[in-house]
Formats: sequence, structure tokens, C-alpha cells
Amino acid sequence: MRSPWRLLLVTAVMAAVTGCTTVRFLEDDQQLYSGAAVDVASEERVPGKRSLASDLEDVVRPLPNRAWFGIMRPRVWIYHAVGEADGPGLRAWVVDRFAEEPVLFEQVSPESNAGRMRSWLMNHGYFEADVQYSIVERRRTAGLQFDVVVHQPYRIGSISWPQDDSALSEAIRATSAETLIRPAEVYRLETLREERIRIDRALKNVGFYAFTPDFLLFEADLDQTNRTVELELTVKDDTPQRARRRHSIDRITVYAEHSPGRREPPEGARTIEIAADYDYIGSEPGVRPEVVVDAIPFKPGDTYSRALHLATINRLMSLGVYRFVNIRYQYIEASEALHAIVYLTPVREKMIEGELQMVTRSNDFAGPGLQLRYRDRNAFGGAEEFTIDASSAFETRLGTEQLTLDSWEVGADMRLTVPRIVAPFVDQPPPAAAVLPRTGISVGFNTLTRVDTYRLDQISGSFGYDWSPRREIRHQLRPLEVTFVRPRDFSREFDQLLDQNPSLRRSFEEQFIIGGSYSLFYNDQMHTQRRNNTVVNVNVNLAGNLLSAVWGLYDGQYPDADDPALIMETPYSQFVRLDNDVRYFVPLTERSKLAVRLLAGAGYAFGNASALPRIKQFSVGGTNSIRAFQGRTIGPGAVPPQSEGGPALERSGDMRLETNLEYRFPIVGVLKGALFADAGNIWTLGHEQDQTTGLFDPQTLLDQTAVGAGLGVRIDPSFFVLRLDVAAPLHKPWRDKGDRWVIDAMDFSDREWRRDNLVFNLAIGYPY
Repeated sequence: MRSPWRLLLVTAVMAAVTGCTTVRFLEDDQQLYSGAAVDVASEERVPGKRSLASDLEDVVRPLPNRAWFGIMRPRVWIYHAVGEADGPGLRAWVVDRFAEEPVLFEQVSPESNAGRMRSWLMNHGYFEADVQYSIVERRRTAGLQFDVVVHQPYRIGSISWPQDDSALSEAIRATSAETLIRPAEVYRLETLREERIRIDRALKNVGFYAFTPDFLLFEADLDQTNRTVELELTVKDDTPQRARRRHSIDRITVYAEHSPGRREPPEGARTIEIAADYDYIGSEPGVRPEVVVDAIPFKPGDTYSRALHLATINRLMSLGVYRFVNIRYQYIEASEALHAIVYLTPVREKMIEGELQMVTRSNDFAGPGLQLRYRDRNAFGGAEEFTIDASSAFETRLGTEQLTLDSWEVGADMRLTVPRIVAPFVDQPPPAAAVLPRTGISVGFNTLTRVDTYRLDQISGSFGYDWSPRREIRHQLRPLEVTFVRPRDFSREFDQLLDQNPSLRRSFEEQFIIGGSYSLFYNDQMHTQRRNNTVVNVNVNLAGNLLSAVWGLYDGQYPDADDPALIMETPYSQFVRLDNDVRYFVPLTERSKLAVRLLAGAGYAFGNASALPRIKQFSVGGTNSIRAFQGRTIGPGAVPPQSEGGPALERSGDMRLETNLEYRFPIVGVLKGALFADAGNIWTLGHEQDQTTGLFDPQTLLDQTAVGAGLGVRIDPSFFVLRLDVAAPLHKPWRDKGDRWVIDAMDFSDREWRRDNLVFNLAIGYPY
């Protein structure tokens, strides 16, 4: 029997078996609920009538049992076959995951659902809708048929605001420019609710601490001729006077060592009056009181603001020394003001941590790693964080034989982070800043050994700032970054390879990298009300330019690569490098989404250098890039892959263009799936005479783009992600023209093809 007929027979048998056995368990007078259908009719053209029927179907409760092809209900059959679980165990797990209790028609109230539909229609502007229902019976099942007649929905005509001269009414009118209610839009009750919440938030930012949205009332007048709703916003008459009045902060008290559930301060705590109307209750040692007070953006005498209340919590949490931050307000009858009480629950300041890691990198190297960390969250009493990290890792390249390289890496670094800007003429962060700015200084070293190939020693240091004007935006400025790179211990084969490629040898030269960088991070994923989300990271890196300018002024001529200037007998690198990472996420259903990424970057060496340092070049391929190709094995341009034998070389270039598309969907439980396609490559920019291959040319961009596709599974229990992606190349840019697309050559049954083309990527975390 041919497979399509076999599948059809199996489907028919399952339909018959599950369809019959599902109702077999019912009593004689019981019927299984089959669901509801809605038909929407109108005499005139109503926009969105088809989606209106779908929206009304979503209103009906309860929901019917899930069915395959409208007739098969295997979950109900499993429920009857397994039985109810009387406690935790395998049966309870099966029932919870795979079974459904049957939904009977007797549990459904047709009239209640009809009333629910009428309410929904009125709340969406259909004030004159008619809803009728009928019961549809088929042997042992019964469902509902709703027939709905609607007319053109009512739209917003105008809105009037409170007109009296009270402080409250004036404050409400001041918010009108930001109203969510727009004339000519379809009336929606939910919009009015959201508008009340919006006004309440605005009022709380100008002192109306005791106000709530329930004190606002919209009165509606229907204009049946124009089919509009005329709205008038009023403040309810029974609104208490306290809610009508602005409040200011009278006094601030800080409990620096509060424990949840305990009212009294800990033993040894004392009250320190920092300034007038400030009390700090805590014990020594700890964070200095003035550091905490400086992190509180409102002061005694200021008007209460909900925005500053939230900013205070965020800023105190950003100090990194508190587990919980809570602020309560006591109303002072005599002054009609507020006493702000700040409760701080500290965390342990000093700790030593050890972590055994599984390291996975974009170049397909993976292996075990060990990290040790000493952390002091309050090193000098001002919430300064001092850390010492030491790490080591052994890695090997996965998924290939001829390019396998073992790698050892050992490193350590020290970092001091201060929760404020340390710079001349800078005092305090702006009050609106939700997160305290930080100043950081770090030094470290790292040694990377590619076994039987080369060793790369690196010493680095940096000084810079981090600040966030808004939750979704973060700036990172490093005005000073110094790195000393010393490649050494080249194997004979690798040294010969460098002799054949002078530009590659220059990228492996011993050199200083002295410059600065700026990074912009944008992430709107915390805005849950937005359907689509965007993540952007832009980086600008400059090195050697200030040194060359000073050198030119001092020496009378600017240095160049043929006669480079030296620092401690070592040339310094001079370049400019820009790159960006843009990610866009589009939810398709409640649990599935489309994830898009665009990577673009370029670097150019000039002046004192003729090649970008190796650590500043770009690469593609691997677990987080073009997954159909091993990490750093393709490019630049149409350069063919390395043949077997000889030292393995990780490909890199001066420029990168890459795009990724991934459809993510649930499978069952914590198991999720993905279908993806990746495309991109790297190129050189051709500023060296010896570079004859891999040059970027816009006319050959598409021909030299590597393309791959595949599928993946992910174990995602929310606190970590284990990912396995399998991909195959679709377009190989190094092949002859007309032979680059290899889709026709795909043969999953061919063992040799699978060995040469399928790439398995095992990694931790999503690729982007």
C-alpha cells in the first residue's frame, strides 16, 4: 500500500475510534459541547465584519474541547482512558499534559453568552446590535449558532474637559494634549478606561498623591443622526478633598537595614540626621548616608511625583547593594504633606563565587571552563563595586575533522565601578534618570593558545562611563582604552602561511591599540504593550588618531605604515571601526514569533597601520551566525575554503554584512522549535596592494553571499536555553558562476552528502 493511502487510512481509523469512544463515556442525557459559530450580518457596509465574527466567537465561554479536523478529540479520550488523578505521579502528569475533561453542553448558558456578546458590541461602539441564538444538535454533540445584526459603529464626536478653576481641573486640562481619545475613531470603552489611567498617572506626577482613576467619570451623549458619541469628562462629586489637593514631601526617613516582616530597626542601629528633615537609621559600617540620599531624586519640600518615586526605587536598586527597596508615605494631617519612608534591605557585600561553565563561542569552539570571582559591592563605603575575575577554559572545535584545533585560554581582570560620574564639573545625575550613571575602570590580561599554531597574549585597560536616560536606552562611552597585543610562538606551518600573506601577517603583529569607543544600546522589549520589539546596538571604535595628531605636531610630519611611530619600541594601531546589530521580533501567535537580525560593520586602518588588528576584524559562520558553515571558515568574498592539511586559519575581514531570519514556535512543554535562514559574508576593503582576493565589490555582492538554512530544537525552561541547530548550505560563493546554488544537489539519503554539508550547532542561549 502506498504511503499516502496508508496515512489516509490511519487518519480515518483514528477519527472513527476517537470520535466514537469520546461520546461512549457520556450518560444518555449528556451531550458533548462542540463549540459556537457566529454569523454577522448588516444592511450597510461595516468595516472589519469578518474579524468581528472572530472576536465575538472569542467571547463565548466555556471553550469546547480541542479537536483535530473538527471531529477527533484525543485529549478527551485520554482523560477517560487514564482516569482522574488522585495525587501527584505519572497519572497526574499525563492528565495535566495531554488530557482534557469533557466540556458538556449542560455547562453552557446560551443566554449568558448572548448577553456577553451584546456587552462586547456596546463596548466597541455597536449600540444597536441584535443578537439571537439557536442550538445545533448532532447525535451526541450540541453547539450554538449566533446570528448577529449590526449597523455602522458609533464614533467619537468631541470631548470636553472640566472647566472650573480648581487646581485639579487645571491639572486635568493640562494633560489633554496627550489624550488617547481621538475624534472620528470608533468608540471603545477600553479606550476610556485607559484614558482615566493615563490622566491618573499624569496627576500623580504633579502632586495628586491620593487621586485614583475611579474619581473620573465619562458622561456620553449619543448623536443618532451623525452616529457619534459626545463625551464629557467630570470629577465625581464624592471625590474627597485629600484627592483634590496637591501634596508635597515634608520629611524623608531611610531605614538602611530593614528586614521584611520586622517593624523595629536592628540592634545597634542609630539615627543620623543628615540634614534638615532627613533621618537615616542604620549602623556602621555600611553605605555612607550621603550616597543613599544623593540617589533619592526628590527632596523635602518637593511636590510628590510618582515618576520620581519609581526613579528612586530604580536608582537605589542600581547601587547594587540592596535586595529590596520599598517606599511608603504617611499623611501628616497638620501640614497636609507626606512623610516618605524608604526601606532598604541590604545584600551580602563581600562574596567569593566559583562557576563551572560550558563555553560555546561563535567560532564553533566549545569546552569546559572555570571562573572564580571575588566581589565587594561596597568597597569604599560609597556602593563602589570591586571585582577580581580569574578564568580558564579548554576548547575544541566541534563538527569538523580537518580543521579541529584545541585551544587553551587563561585570563584575569580587575574592575572598579563607581555609581556616579567621576569627571570634572559633573556633580549629580539629572533627576529624571531612572538608573544611576556609572564610572568604570578595569585592567586585565588574557592568554589564548591555539595548540600547534600560535599564542596570543593581551593586556588591556579601560576607563569610561555608562548611563541610561531612559529604560530602553543605554550609552557606553570609553574615552580611554589601551590594549597591548603580542602574538607569538607561531608554528612553522603557520609562519609559512603568514609569509604567503603579508596583510595577514600585519594583522598578527605585536602592537598597541590606544583609543576610545562609544556604544548605543536600544531595547524596547520591556514595553509589553508593543506588539513588535526592536533591539539595536551601534558601536564606534577609534584608535591611534589622537596619538598621530600629537606625533605630527611634535615631529612635523604624520607617521605612516611604512615608517610607523613607536611606543616602547612597539607600533600602535590606527583605525576607525563601526558596526551595528539590529534585531526585530514580530509575534505571529501568542507563543510563536518571527525573529530578524541585520549585522553590518566595517573597519579601516590608515596612518600608522596598514591592517586592522586581528582582534578587531570581522568573521561569519558558526553557532550564532551563518549556521550552515563552520565558524570563521568562509570568506573573505569568494575565497575558497581551506583544503585539508596545513595549519587551520580562522577567516576574517575588514567588512561584514549578514542577515538572519528565524521562525520560533512551541513543540511541547519546554521543547521549542525553529526554522531559519542565514546569509552573509566578510570582505576586505583593499587598501593594501598585496590584497588581490576577497575585495568588496557591490556588483558581486549577491554572488559572494553565503546562504544557508536549517531547523533547530531548543530546551527552554526559561532560566537557560540549550540549543541544537542543523543547517545545510544553499549558496556557496566560492564555486564557479552558475554552480553556486547547490539546492538541486541536496540528497539527505546520501551519507557522503550529509557528511560534507550538514552542520550541527550545539550552543547555550538563542543565536540572537
